Amino acid sequence: YEGYSIIRERALPHLLELLRSDPSAVIRTRVAFLMGSFGPETQTALVDALDDPGAMRAAAMTIGRFGSTRALPKLMREWARPANHGIRRELESALRDTAITAAQRALE
Repeated sequence: YEGYSIIRERALPHLLELLRSDPSAVIRTRVAFLMGSFGPETQTALVDALDDPGAMRAAAMTIGRFGSTRALPKLMREWARPANHGIRRELESALRDTAITAAQRALE
């Protein structure tokens, strides 16, 4: 259905702005999860969201689905930070899923 692509095109800029600057961590988190529905063009914003403690967990979980090797350095850095101990499992999952997805793409 073509209408969904029009909605997507119009909504994405607004969602990206919410992810970058909404004062509510709840909104930024929900937007980061929603970005998974938009596809790989949201990867840059999600990688940037790894710098946001309020959205980091959701961004990491969503990044893992895309297999974005661009995210690996930031994921590793955030995983190693003691302050992120509480979300280490999500960061590990994102690292694992990213590596698996990237390897699968390389084999195709």
